[in-house]
Amino acid sequence: MGSISFNDIPATIRLPAVLVEIDNSKAVGGSTLMPYTNLVVGQRLATGTVAAATPIRVTTTAQAKAYFGAGSLLALMCETQLKNNEITETWAVALADDAASAKAAGAMTFSGDVTASGTLFLYVAGQRLKIGVAAGQDAAATAAAVVAAIATAKDLPVTAAVDGAVAGKVNLTARNAGETGNVIDVRVNYYDGEALPAGLAIAWGNGGGTVDGSPTPPWLWAAATAGQVSYSANIDPARPFKTLALTGVLAPKTSPGMRLAGGTANPDIGDVFAAIGDKHCNVLTVPWIDAANLHALHVELLDRWTGLRMIEGMAFVGAYGTMSAIGTLGDSLNSPFISIADATGGRTFAESNLLLFDGVSVYSTDADGTVRIWQIITTYKTTASGAEDISYLKVNTILTLGYLRYDWRNLVLREFPRHKLANDGVKYKPTQAIVTPKILRARAATWLMEKAEDALVENVDAAIAAMVVERNDDNPDRADMYLPPDIVNQFDILATQLGFRL
Repeated sequence: MGSISFNDIPATIRLPAVLVEIDNSKAVGGSTLMPYTNLVVGQRLATGTVAAATPIRVTTTAQAKAYFGAGSLLALMCETQLKNNEITETWAVALADDAASAKAAGAMTFSGDVTASGTLFLYVAGQRLKIGVAAGQDAAATAAAVVAAIATAKDLPVTAAVDGAVAGKVNLTARNAGETGNVIDVRVNYYDGEALPAGLAIAWGNGGGTVDGSPTPPWLWAAATAGQVSYSANIDPARPFKTLALTGVLAPKTSPGMRLAGGTANPDIGDVFAAIGDKHCNVLTVPWIDAANLHALHVELLDRWTGLRMIEGMAFVGAYGTMSAIGTLGDSLNSPFISIADATGGRTFAESNLLLFDGVSVYSTDADGTVRIWQIITTYKTTASGAEDISYLKVNTILTLGYLRYDWRNLVLREFPRHKLANDGVKYKPTQAIVTPKILRARAATWLMEKAEDALVENVDAAIAAMVVERNDDNPDRADMYLPPDIVNQFDILATQLGFRL
C-alpha cells in the first residue's frame, strides 16, 4: 500500500498506463451557504388547482392564486410572504376546510339617503375598496354597490350578499371556514381625510361599532414577519431583526367597523407534516392558533430539532386581542420553536415589555404608518423542571444554532468523507485518509475561530479548552465530541448613566 489514499486507482494495475483521478475533497473551504426554505401553510378554496396536502413551490402571487384559489387564506399568506421575501425558496401546503367547521360571518347595515355624491372607503382584511355613491342614493342602492364592489375584488377573503329581508343590510361571510375568519377586519375610513358620504350611516354587526388594532389579519402579520426573518437570517442568523419593516401590513388604528365572528374548527396541521415528510423547512408560517394545533406544531418541531433528524424549523403565528388575551396565549406555550406576533399593536412601552415576558413578539409603528419589528422572541420561558430559563428566548439563538449545526456537519461530511478512524500517537502518512481525536479537535478549533471571524461565536479560547474529543468505548468506529460554542448575542439595550458635574 502506498502513502496516498487513492479513490479510483487500485494498487493492482500492471499494464502500462498514465492514470489520473480527480479529487475535490480539498476544493471547498470556509463557511457553508445554508439554503433556507420557507413553508407557508393554510387553507385552499375549491377553485384552486393544487389538491389538498400537496407540497408545491410558489414563486409568484399569481401562482398562489391559481394553486389555492384567489381570496383563499393560503393565497393571501403567500402573497404577503413574497412581498417581504421573494428570494428565499418558498413552499406551500394547502389544506381543505375542516368538515366540521363553520364560517365566520358579519353584517353591516346602511341607512340614510346620500345627500352629496362621494366615496365610501371600505377596508376588508386590510384591502381598500373605493365605492362611489351618488346624491340621492338610498341605503338599498348603497348596499348593492358594496356587494358589487366586493364581488369584483376577487382577492378578498370574504363574499358578500344583500340580506333581502332588511333594506340596506349586507351579509359578509369568510371564504374559508374556521377560526381564522374571526380576525377578518371590516372597517371604513382608515386613513385621515376619509369620511362617510353625507347622509350615510352604518350599523355594524357582531357587537361592532369601532375596531382597534391593525386591519391586516394576524395570519398576514405572521407571513410578513416570517418573510423578513428568513431573508435576514439567511444572510446572518445572529443579526438582530429589530427595525425590519413589514410590507403589506397596515398599522394599528381605531376606526368604525367590526370583525367577523362565528368561525369554528381549524384543519389539522398534522396533515401538513405528513405531506412534507422530512423536507427541511427553516421558517414556517402557520395561521392556526388553537391549542391542539399549537401543541402538534411544537411536538413536530421539537422532533425535527433532535440530533437524529436535524431538520429544525422556526414557526411564526399571529394573534389579535386584548393584553390579557394575548398574554394568556403566550403563557400557554413554552416552545423554543414558535414565535407569536402581537398583531393588535398600538401597545405602550410598558405593555410591550410585559408581553415579552409572556413570550409574545412586539412591533412598533413609524409616524408614516410603517410597521417594524421591535423585538422577536420565542415562547420559551422555563426548563422542563419549571426553572426560569432564557437559553432559547431569542429567535436568533435558534437560527444561529441551526446554522452552526448545518455548517459543522457539512464540514465533516466534506473533509472526512471516507476516512479511517485511529488513535493518536502514531505518525501517519500525511496523504492517508485517516482521522484521530487530535485531528478532529484541531479542525474543530479552527472551525470555531472561523465562526468567530464570521461573528457567530465568541470566547473561542474557552470553548476550545472545554472541548472533548474521544473514541467511543463501545463502538470502535465511532468518535464522540463535546463542542461548546459560545454564540454571539444581539445589541438590544444600552444602559447609560450620565454622571454630570457642575
